[in-house]
Amino acid sequence: MDKKLEALYEKIARLELAAKRGLQINEEIKPHLTQGQVISVEYCNATLKHCALFRRWINECLGS
Repeated sequence: MDKKLEALYEKIARLELAAKRGLQINEEIKPHLTQGQVISVEYCNATLKHCALFRRWINECLGS
């Protein structure tokens, strides 16, 4: 795989992990925090959907 493409996939994977971690944090500590102290569940879910969309576009454009 091309180095630039590999780097792009790695960045998407890191973003996905961050969004998943945000969901986990929301689940674990949400009762103890007020609104605005953590990234919202909606934002994390939207980020995961965008990552899937980016992967699909890359695969479509590059024929992977």
